Amino acid sequence: MDMLQKLRARQAVAPTLRIDHAIGRHEPALWVADIVCGAVVQQRCGRGDYLDILGSGVEIHTIGP
Repeated sequence: MDMLQKLRARQAVAPTLRIDHAIGRHEPALWVADIVCGAVVQQRCGRGDYLDILGSGVEIHTIGP
């Protein structure tokens, strides 16, 4: 709420913008990140079948050595 108030004060967002909070387990959009992260971890542990199911929908960029 504090961030929204700051954005409104700067007129960076419309004054009619509203925020609604939901419990994470009730918000399917949050599940996607967990599913992808889990598939990547499993691939690194030797079980690439989960990441294979996601196919070209996942692009991994490795940073560093």
